[in-house]
Formats: sequence, C-alpha cells, structure tokens
Amino acid sequence: DHVKGLIKSMQHRNAVLGAGLFIEPAWVMLLELYLAHLEKVRISVSSLCVSSGATHATALRRIDDLTKLGLVVRKNDESDKRRANIFLTTEGVEKISRLLPEIFKT
Repeated sequence: DHVKGLIKSMQHRNAVLGAGLFIEPAWVMLLELYLAHLEKVRISVSSLCVSSGATHATALRRIDDLTKLGLVVRKNDESDKRRANIFLTTEGVEKISRLLPEIFKT
C-alpha cells in the first residue's frame, strides 16, 4: 500500500505542478517493478516505458542503465515473442526493500 501511495502521490504532484519539473523515470520504473514484484504480476517493457513518464527513447536508456547496474532484467515473453517483460533482479528487490523503510519513516 505504501508503494502504491508513493506512486499515486508522484502522479498527483506531476498533474498539479507539471511532469516536466519532476522527470525521474528510473525511480518511477523501480517503484513500478517493485510493486509488480509484490503483486506477482508482469510488466512489459513498453508498459514500463509509458508509466515512467519519459519519452520512449529516454525510458529505454534508463532501462539499459538499470540493467547494467544489475537491478533489472529483461526476458522475452514466452507466449508472445514480440513482447519482452522486465523484472527486478534479486539484488534490485533487496536494495529497494532496504531503501523504502527509510523513505516511509515519519
């Protein structure tokens, strides 16, 4: 619930103040992927690009950056060869799990 709330508050902030001021696609993607991990759902690369709020090209570059850091991994969708899904790695889950309690401290 906290992660969903954080994502929603960022979306609300962007709607009120303008997304151009707060473009942080890598962080948004990590939160979306962490939520997907918790809910045990898959996210396609294209859906993640859209949810990042950045241009498709920028989002793909951030995915490449996150991949190089060992935080995410792309896997071809077995049921649809045209689509690739993206997941947090074990290291990515561990790092986000350690980071979020600090963010949610009151």
